[in-house]
Amino acid sequence: MANETVLNASQFPWSALITACTGLIGALGGAILANKFAEKRWLNQVKHEDSNEKAKVLRDKGEELYVLLGRWSKLIFLVQLAQIRYVKSNREWSGYEDHVQQLGFEPGAHDRILTLLELYFTELAPLMDQVRSHIQTSNSLHENFKRGLEVDAGGVSNSINKASIDVELKIKKMQALIRERLKPMTT
Repeated sequence: MANETVLNASQFPWSALITACTGLIGALGGAILANKFAEKRWLNQVKHEDSNEKAKVLRDKGEELYVLLGRWSKLIFLVQLAQIRYVKSNREWSGYEDHVQQLGFEPGAHDRILTLLELYFTELAPLMDQVRSHIQTSNSLHENFKRGLEVDAGGVSNSINKASIDVELKIKKMQALIRERLKPMTT
């Protein structure tokens, strides 16, 4: 019986079993490696698409902010020009209030500018603070002249003009910084 077992064991197709096991291990290893590389490629693709989406959103928001700043700059210039005209007329221009009301800025646009600055372009906040300061200076001078607290029409109009120039320069600087930040995303 022992001889029979040895004879049966020697007749067993060991080479076929070894070949099949080797093929199975190779196929399993190949599947694991293929899955690993497919997952790596997938993660890279997701990162790339995510960065493209973020760049697109930032580019869209930057373009919107750029346009809004341009419109706002023109409005501020026209208001400050009206302030200078009022001062130079020695309070005689009765249509000042109506003129300023007609200029108008689309409702919510200033809030939109502030929101875009706070969410996407925080580095521009100090420039916006400077713009507000110059606008406040211009408005204070105009109000003081209107109330009779300032009497030097030439000095007040020159100061409003200087504030207007400063506002324009700061807004142009903000727009230049937006262009600079968006330039790598457009090429």
